[in-house]
Amino acid sequence: MSHAHARVLRLAVAAALSVGCQGVIGDAHETGDRAGPTPRGGEVPGDDGPIALDVATTPLQRLTRRQYVSTVRDLLGVELDPELLPGDERVGAFHANVEAPVDLVAVERYLRAAETAAASADIAALLPCDPASGDAGCASRFIADFVYRAWRRPLTADEQTTFEALHALGTDGGAEFARGMRLVIDAALASPETYYRIEASTPTEHAGIERLDAHSLVSRLSYYLWQSTPDDELLALANDGSIHDVGVLRAQAERMLDDPRAGEAIRSFASQWLGIEELAHLQKDATLFPEFDDALAREMGLETEQFVDHVVREGDGRLETLLTGSFSFGSDRVLALYGAEAPPRAGEPAALDPARRAGVLTHASVLATHASHDQTSPIHRGLFVRQRLLCQDLPPPPDGLMVSLPPLDDAATTRERFAQHRADPACSGCHELMDPIGFGFEAYDAIGRYRETENGLPVDASGRIVGSEDLDGAFVGAVELANRLVESEQVQRCLAEQWLRFGLGRATTDADRGSVVALTRELDASDRDVRRLLVELVTTFSFLHRRVVAEEGG
Repeated sequence: MSHAHARVLRLAVAAALSVGCQGVIGDAHETGDRAGPTPRGGEVPGDDGPIALDVATTPLQRLTRRQYVSTVRDLLGVELDPELLPGDERVGAFHANVEAPVDLVAVERYLRAAETAAASADIAALLPCDPASGDAGCASRFIADFVYRAWRRPLTADEQTTFEALHALGTDGGAEFARGMRLVIDAALASPETYYRIEASTPTEHAGIERLDAHSLVSRLSYYLWQSTPDDELLALANDGSIHDVGVLRAQAERMLDDPRAGEAIRSFASQWLGIEELAHLQKDATLFPEFDDALAREMGLETEQFVDHVVREGDGRLETLLTGSFSFGSDRVLALYGAEAPPRAGEPAALDPARRAGVLTHASVLATHASHDQTSPIHRGLFVRQRLLCQDLPPPPDGLMVSLPPLDDAATTRERFAQHRADPACSGCHELMDPIGFGFEAYDAIGRYRETENGLPVDASGRIVGSEDLDGAFVGAVELANRLVESEQVQRCLAEQWLRFGLGRATTDADRGSVVALTRELDASDRDVRRLLVELVTTFSFLHRRVVAEEGG
């Protein structure tokens, strides 16, 4: 990139910051805990009386790496390396860039990514006309269309003029039309208008609550179900405002779920919700688990992602199948780990032993991730169930407490070695909430292989749940646990809340309780149809609205 080119791009970025973001980027973000009095935006019935429909504050959100890469792919047909981009933050289980401001290092990364994308683009294939024909409006039409789709809103007249001037500068007097186009693409993709989701809204009768405008709504919808920028059909519905019709909105959600791009969002949700992204960095003791390597780890993750995507988009969509389905799309190596045979025809799922494998909880990806490098971990497996399926967070260990797994002992089982955690008064409170659940997974070793003995001793996979809303009691093994989780209203509500967090790109608070309760009821009424949940999520009060915090002195 030349110095002149870099200077033009930085001016474009500065202009977008000052015009589009209005000083928001880098400011401290409000949270839902400071939302103020609950307004009355309608009500849903609750167990203890009506619940007011409210919404927590939505911070300014920067696209995740996956979302930016998918956006560039859908705009240009160019696949960027995610490592070019700034790293992602995490809010709970999910990637959500809502806290840290973009510094100069991050801006430089976006500049480099935008430059790479522009240089790789097939300009001739993107243009709506042939510049050699003498069509004077060719550049203007491309700018109006491309930047509109990148920024997810129409350009103002001044912005259109600025980009046309940028194109003219790049052509150097008309000699290099394509070079000017690359400069336009470069500047648009390097702008915060692309890598931030800047939402606009209109006031409602409820103080502090505003309804998303049509373009902001289709943007929120598209990054929820496709992890990418809206397509032409969504933008057309934004242009005429019909996307605000609930029937149209539901129909679009159904259409989007039928599109292959929805698979990317569902696989992304599964990977983050189940914590199996960690497989990319997972290490196991090579002496104890010689078959485990990076390739097997990737195959484990792909099995789970494909399983969840298949159940939601092609299968029956039911929570019961997600948690108890005894079939696999695993590779030959994963199936060998399960002791299962490959299916007779390619593309079909392999049958698994239902007494040993039941849904995602017994996938090798989940079991290996939530284990140590050389042994199982009742702590991590129990905590996984608490946090990801019951939505219960536990306090951190007391300051100064030594936290370490008990050493391996060839003469003892894991259950025996972990007994000390629960005997120590400083540890027992939290460990009583985790370890007894984790013991129910002891029939699976640290890479998810089924076992009946450990160190020559019989495995005891009996477990117990305490401190839940409707699950307390004993169980034996992960299969029984999975079947009990399916029937739990707490698990259904947690799944609804996890999807709402994913769809909104932020943490939920008490202000979102009405939307969570409404979604849980929809899930229960549809016989726990997760696909129905995904569609109804776009009609919730929290998805359609945002809370606006008045500026001090304003």
